[in-house]
Amino acid sequence: MKGLATIFVQSQVKEALRLIDDENYREVTGETLAKRLYPLSTLEGDPNRPHAIHHQLQSQAFYRMMIDRYFKVHSYPERGFRESQAYETFDKLIDEYWSSYKGEYVQKYKGREHATRETKKYDAEKFLQNIYPELPENDLLGGRFKSGYAELPDDKKAATEYLRTETRAKAFDRHLNSVWDIAVRKHIFPLMFSGSTDDLRRFSNVEATSSRRPTVD
Repeated sequence: MKGLATIFVQSQVKEALRLIDDENYREVTGETLAKRLYPLSTLEGDPNRPHAIHHQLQSQAFYRMMIDRYFKVHSYPERGFRESQAYETFDKLIDEYWSSYKGEYVQKYKGREHATRETKKYDAEKFLQNIYPELPENDLLGGRFKSGYAELPDDKKAATEYLRTETRAKAFDRHLNSVWDIAVRKHIFPLMFSGSTDDLRRFSNVEATSSRRPTVD
């Protein structure tokens, strides 16, 4: 299972690098670059996956960081390419993603949290077998659902080697914080702490009628 997941993730990183490094970059605008990278950032977005919110934010932060790679790799981007336009477009798409699918993510997260607490209460031996129990008190990186640069798989770390070693972690953190503000602060927390199961059901019912991965024009 882990091997299959690794192969799947690597294929998306390779596609991102092809878009950035191999294509005729003179035909790319900030908007088109963001729209090409965005779908790759959603392909790991399975709400049923353990630590799903954590992984989805990490993925979106990484592909947002690839906008920076494009700008750094190409010393003279095509006239009219605006880095700010790329980020604005990408962030707008991320905002739409979480606006559409926050209910499903939060509902599945609450279900896993409840099941984990039940296991901890009634089956301590089984609970101790879970190295990373999905509980809020185990988020120790300064923010719920945040991850550090060190958690990135090797192929994603390799894609950040356009930066100096000492700056890579800080650069990733900046992109993660941007995504976190949109996803968690704006969408997830308000729903998670509303205390309304009706809200969760309403959002999840809407999401059940649509694809989990919004498309872009």
